[in-house]
Amino acid sequence: MPLGDHHLDQLAEQGWVEIDNLVPTSLCQELQAHLDQLSQSSQLKPAGIGKQAQRTAEMRSDHIHWLEPTTNHSAEQSWLNWIDELRHTLNQGLFIGAQDYEGHLALYPKGSFYKAHLDQHKGQQSRLITAILYLTPDWQDGDGGELKFY
Repeated sequence: MPLGDHHLDQLAEQGWVEIDNLVPTSLCQELQAHLDQLSQSSQLKPAGIGKQAQRTAEMRSDHIHWLEPTTNHSAEQSWLNWIDELRHTLNQGLFIGAQDYEGHLALYPKGSFYKAHLDQHKGQQSRLITAILYLTPDWQDGDGGELKFY
């Protein structure tokens, strides 16, 4: 995995790091095709907020598919294997002790949103690291969807 000590140092020092082209292009393409198929077959669910995943349309309007370790889909399994390798790398480099991973594929149609939020459930400390992988092919500045830190 091409995650170097300088990336780990930056994450430790400033609390975030942006790494272009970290995930293999072929895996990104497989995940994008899978997300497209899930969308076309109406298998994406409206996203929710919190542990009970309550739907709050005023907070977010995307649709998601949760990734489960028991999946039989090759792209999902490849991603879960890749992210687990990242978890091990972060554990070794930053001594964070992350035990598992939760994640989903998300689709944000034009005009959809996710308002400012924390990636941590109230009263819990289980989410140590947030990883975001953008799959939008040929994305350009001005297309929308930029991540903002507050």
